[in-house]
Amino acid sequence: MVEAKNTMTIGADGSVMHSLHAGNGGTVTLRFLKTSPTNQMLSVMYDMQRVSSALWGNNTIVISDPARGDQISCRQCAFQKWPNVNYAKDGGVQEWVLDAGMIDGILGNGTPGSA
Repeated sequence: MVEAKNTMTIGADGSVMHSLHAGNGGTVTLRFLKTSPTNQMLSVMYDMQRVSSALWGNNTIVISDPARGDQISCRQCAFQKWPNVNYAKDGGVQEWVLDAGMIDGILGNGTPGSA
């Protein structure tokens, strides 16, 4: 998430006011080995979407961890930028960062197959 859900304001007399913020936006970072074919797929998606603002920011990412029961849905996702590309003696990791307009999820109870 990119912002806190709450702002707490304390008055001169010590009373407290909480302000609930509606924003559910955040970032999603995808990390793949430099040799992963997924990098090519993401670069093609990036190139196709950046030609028109009508195509930009319409991605959906679903994160599911069945071993722990976590389910997270990210909507209205857009690439932040083209990833940094490094060439070195040892293979590295390619990081793709996307901004997500809406993130909703539920964390499981840690039991496989639970929700």
